[in-house]
Amino acid sequence: MRIAALALVLGLARFTYSQQYSAVDIRQVVSDSFRATALAEDGSLGGYIITGTSSQRRAATFLGGVLSTYSGLGGEFSRGLDLTPNGRLIGLSYTNFDDPTGVFWDESGNASRLPLLNGGSYAYAIWGTVDSQMAGFADTIDNRQELYLTDGETAVGVGWPTEDYFVEIVDFAGGLFIGNLYNWGEGGRAGAFIYDVASRESRLITDQNIELNDVNDRGQIVGWRSRFLGDPFHGFLIEGSDETILGSEFYPRQLNNMDLILGSSINDSRPGLFRNGAWASADELSFGTALSVETLTRVNDQGQIQGRASSGSYVTQVLLTPVPEPSAFVAFGLGVALLTWKRKGKVVSL
Repeated sequence: MRIAALALVLGLARFTYSQQYSAVDIRQVVSDSFRATALAEDGSLGGYIITGTSSQRRAATFLGGVLSTYSGLGGEFSRGLDLTPNGRLIGLSYTNFDDPTGVFWDESGNASRLPLLNGGSYAYAIWGTVDSQMAGFADTIDNRQELYLTDGETAVGVGWPTEDYFVEIVDFAGGLFIGNLYNWGEGGRAGAFIYDVASRESRLITDQNIELNDVNDRGQIVGWRSRFLGDPFHGFLIEGSDETILGSEFYPRQLNNMDLILGSSINDSRPGLFRNGAWASADELSFGTALSVETLTRVNDQGQIQGRASSGSYVTQVLLTPVPEPSAFVAFGLGVALLTWKRKGKVVSL
């Protein structure tokens, strides 16, 4: 593997990030009970609302300024996990949250069970793909697990990374499933994997000091590792066979397809952005809110960011939009503006 040192392991270069943001307090504008788990390219949000106890939920979307909720199969509780590019919400239906059913919702809000593999008993889709398919995992007739792709009508199993370790699937994009490995029985981190659907080949990285966090549609992967005993942890970007060191200060968590990486400081967990070989913390950025931005969770290709913010005991999610707003956000922005005026006075564990 060829390694390019983009920044010295001892530290990262700083940069002046000129982009300004406008901030929407999701708790105030959408609903106090709404929790976002997905951010679409047009700024739409997917997730769920809490209707009673913490397990009593209804899947929900916030599209064009309108909050819609969706019941599970037969009126069961439900939870949205992700949105496909065509706006399809995918998630879970359940009576007992410990035994959910994988579902998706159509444009009318009707829930459908995900198609099963031949002879299988369950299928879960966790991620929407760029071609509006759904990706996740399912079982087969002989109780084997397989990575799983479906368009909602037909489903295909595409293999499994390895039987030698317990597999934690973290993400799917660009034709790659990525995740982390743990030892059977005794537990403990064992490494990570990159699984290519087209070739059905799995690349195992057997290093207990590595974690993969996200992959984009270009097949770029971010994570962190400590390469040698005593070596400080550092963030990295994998692209094909190349690994670029992002420096020892930055813990990368998610990236879009436009070279913007979200993450946090390894030293004090401050959120920040990485671009063009350097990073800036939230303290150095202008997010357009008096709230303290604590985490940056999701980013789309328009540069919108969903995160978590607080002020004292008040905790909320925020949607940060670059200013000036790209045209794709106009419809969403108008809906938010109207709601703001009226009210002024998102690897998932199954």
